[in-house]
Amino acid sequence: MEKELDVVTIDGVNYLILEKIDYNDNSYVYLSNVMDMNDTLIKKIDKNDSKVVVPLDDENEFELACNLFLKFMLDR
Repeated sequence: MEKELDVVTIDGVNYLILEKIDYNDNSYVYLSNVMDMNDTLIKKIDKNDSKVVVPLDDENEFELACNLFLKFMLDR
């Protein structure tokens, strides 16, 4: 099964959007560097501009985003 992935550029680096998970009022995106699969990020989509990704607020939100991804993968 082929899946077309979107790309976002952050600080001049291209990242594939591997997954997007909506939770409450946020959309979390799970990213992987196109040139280095060991370089991964978790960001969220800006509520005011859906074309912009922003950092997570704090460690608690990072843990939430990780748990959401784990649940998503287990439910697949």
